[in-house]
Amino acid sequence: MENKFQIPWNNTAVTVEVKGDYHDMVFVLHLPEGNKHLALDTDENGVQHWIEPGKGETDQAAQLGMLIEAQDLPFLNKENYSA
Repeated sequence: MENKFQIPWNNTAVTVEVKGDYHDMVFVLHLPEGNKHLALDTDENGVQHWIEPGKGETDQAAQLGMLIEAQDLPFLNKENYSA
């Protein structure tokens, strides 16, 4: 799967590319300061957290992830995918 959409970030529209499927989805954000990769990680309690691969949870990943989730994109809903 590959999709593109935009989110607002620091008074600019940031393009987000989605690569992979639900189980290995990576979000490539084209920020003014450079590209940033985000992913959703599920902890042992089934709670999802936005992470930067290789860095883990960061405040910026959480903020950007909330903006992505606000887009209400159908491919973010795990009920749309079989296990």
